[in-house]
Amino acid sequence: MNVPSKIVIVVAFLAAFFGAGLTLAEGSAKVPEVTAEDGTIEFFDKDQKSKCVIPFVTGAYGFTNESTNKCPNDNIYFFKLHHVPSAATILMTDDANCGRDQENFDFLFKTIKFETTTDFVSISNTITFDDKAVIVPGLRLEKKRYKNGAQIDGKLSCVQIVRSL
Repeated sequence: MNVPSKIVIVVAFLAAFFGAGLTLAEGSAKVPEVTAEDGTIEFFDKDQKSKCVIPFVTGAYGFTNESTNKCPNDNIYFFKLHHVPSAATILMTDDANCGRDQENFDFLFKTIKFETTTDFVSISNTITFDDKAVIVPGLRLEKKRYKNGAQIDGKLSCVQIVRSL
């Protein structure tokens, strides 16, 4: 058996094992691209009770009375990521319009692992990490800005998600 035939057999086995489709055309194997589902980001109050869930799609999500996402303004302390793709950015701020450098804090995170799922992440604890630090497996703090002495706990007002292409 020649080397190209062995490669086709190995690829076919792996594709079948992982549930991926396999297309054979003119003796070459083509494995389809694997993509993450949309995933979600879930927000919690100070008692770690779930308050709302947002689908992990590109957009800005204000936590105001006019918003449709049902996330309460100034009542969020923690978040969890559920099955989100890598290379996405997440901006969290106390500015209702997701503005940066407007109010007391903004934190920019980046997912760095395919299908990132986290345990509870404390928003206020973010200030203890340096920029570019991995704060939990799969999530890196890209940049933080906060005013010394400003309240962070319970003051989240907007989240902006940007998924990579």
